[in-house]
Amino acid sequence: MFRISLSAIQTSMLPPLNRCWEEVLFMAEPKEFPRRSRLVFNTMKENYFYFLSQGRIAIVQDMENGKSRTISTLNAGTLVNVTHSLARQLTDFIEKGCYCYSLTDITLYRFDGALLQDVEFINRYPHLIANLMASLSIKILAQHSCISNFGTGGAQARICRFCMKLSEANGGAKDFAPGISQTQVAHLLGMDRATLVRLLQKLRQLGVVLEFNNSRLVIGDVKKLRQLSMQ
Repeated sequence: MFRISLSAIQTSMLPPLNRCWEEVLFMAEPKEFPRRSRLVFNTMKENYFYFLSQGRIAIVQDMENGKSRTISTLNAGTLVNVTHSLARQLTDFIEKGCYCYSLTDITLYRFDGALLQDVEFINRYPHLIANLMASLSIKILAQHSCISNFGTGGAQARICRFCMKLSEANGGAKDFAPGISQTQVAHLLGMDRATLVRLLQKLRQLGVVLEFNNSRLVIGDVKKLRQLSMQ
């Protein structure tokens, strides 16, 4: 597996993590879903995990305030629902309100979850299991970062904290391409895009964050940004 950039972890926009699983797609059944499909896998009685071969999906969590929050964005070449498939023999816990949302038309290959407990399969494809474990660690790190971004404090503090972490992930740069849109940031931080735009305008007036879009993030006052991130 190639190294994952710090920016991908901080934004939870993960690159393909499991391309090597393409060699066993003959063991899976393809399923196609249109854009904007809401796919709930963790409450199914059957035990399945999936390989996203085409398209892009978001892992979304509904919140108590009626809004939703993007936990991570996954690209083609990534396994889906592995954690639940592995854990279902050990616990009945289900994270309610958690689902996959297709950002594009997608193709998923459905695997029988029992495959992950099959000693013969594990012995025959140890490199796939090693890859699966490594990818799970990346997802956990991204989710920890997501929780940290949400953290304590109000919406402005969360935005400032997010900008600080993006800067740190890019070597402390104050002018760089974040590679994430305002809409995606709003979903990641659990707020409306209108709220994000309003607070970015306020930060611009304060000279703290001068510009923030998919192609450019410009930080005007690092010291003030750090102070606001801790409020």
